[in-house]
Order: sequence, then C-alpha cells, then structure tokens
Amino acid sequence: MEGLDARQLGNIYHHILEKVYLAAQGPDPTAVQPLLDALPQAAAAVLDAAPEQEGFRATAWWAHTREEIIDHVRRSLQALAELAGEFVPWGHEVCFGVQDQPPLTVYRGSDHFHLRGFIDRVDRASDGRVRIIDYKTGGPWGFTSKAVSEGHKLQLSLYALAARDALGLGDPADGFYWHVRHAQPSSFTLGTFDGGPRAAMRTAVEKAWEAVQGTRDGHFSPDPPGEGCPDYCPAAGFCWRLRPRFGG
Repeated sequence: MEGLDARQLGNIYHHILEKVYLAAQGPDPTAVQPLLDALPQAAAAVLDAAPEQEGFRATAWWAHTREEIIDHVRRSLQALAELAGEFVPWGHEVCFGVQDQPPLTVYRGSDHFHLRGFIDRVDRASDGRVRIIDYKTGGPWGFTSKAVSEGHKLQLSLYALAARDALGLGDPADGFYWHVRHAQPSSFTLGTFDGGPRAAMRTAVEKAWEAVQGTRDGHFSPDPPGEGCPDYCPAAGFCWRLRPRFGG
C-alpha cells in the first residue's frame, strides 16, 4: 500500500523506542543525554527498513514523515525522563505467552482463558516496585478512568496483571498509556484509578470475561468504538457500520 496506516506507524515508534533504550544502557539509566545521542542511529535503522518491513510504499512525503517521527520520539524521551521519579527502565517488549514465556491464565471457577502479548515497557524502582507503560500513537483523549471502568481500555491493566501473575515481577505500583506523538501520559493511571492498580486489574478481568463469553455466544454484531474505527480494521472496506476516526 502507499503511505503509512496507524498500525504501521505505531510499529515504527515501538521499534525506535526499544532500540534507543537498549542502545543507551549505561551506569545511569535515568540520564536523558545518552538516549538522545542514541536516537539518530536507532531511528535511521528502523526507518530505512520500514517500507519493506511494514509493507508500504514510501511517498514523496516520506522524508518529512521521518523527521516528524524522530522529533516525536525525541520529545517523548525527554518527557519520560522527567517523569522517571524512582523508576528506571527495566524491560522493553517484555513478552508473555510467547518465546517460551508462560501466558497469563485467568481463572473463573473451573473455567479459564489464556492471554499472550508484549508489554511495551516495564520500569522498576530500587525497592522492587513495578510500573507498566504502554506506548500509543493516537491522542490521549479517550484514555480515561471512565473508559477503563466501562471496559473500553483494558490493555494496560491486563499487561499489569500479566507482569504480576505470568512473569512474577511483583505487584504493579503504577502504569499509564504514553502518547508518543503528544509526549504525554494518559489521564488514566493505575495508581490513581479508584481502588488503585488491583481494582483496575479486577475491572479488566471482569470486562475481559464479558468479551470472552460474548465471543463464545457468537455475539459479533459490529459496534463502532466511540472515537471511531481504525483504518486498519480488516472490515473497513465493507462494514456498513464503519465510522471513520478523525484526529490522531
């Protein structure tokens, strides 16, 4: 295809951030300058390979897009360093349920479901506390505590549960969605959710079970999300309920 879609752009941001943090590992993991120094080379490696790896045809606008991506990552690196507090980066693209790592298994009585995935970033404090960060390309507007309570944004809370129960990293103390292009966290955080991280994880499990049961019962009627449909949805070309998503 010509140009980038949201999924491809998100992959690029994820790959650059992972490469930068891995390349900049040193005696002071909170120092921002080594990250900024590592950015040009890490970004070039990802961006040079992106058209073939992600499956898109670069347009005449690609050179400008590359510069914009690098600028977004630079601002995010600086802003994340300011939010470090007692936490330092510990793991990137931390997997569960793949690469010989155990899945998250969620039980309800004798029933259960398995979940697998990659946690974008895990931070740890010197006392062992864990913080989960999930990178997002889109804007922060829909990532609220209300959206979590209503079951619309479950990913971060399930990642926190996987960090605790599948990977044995301990009780998550905090976590947030990080909006890379806006260089800011979501208003929802695990630490400020009503009842704290454990309540957020319980809510995510309840809503996940509702989704599992709905799938088992064959409830597949299209229901566009409030913020609109992503352009990479496989049904975008024919769904009669399609509602395009505007903004980023």
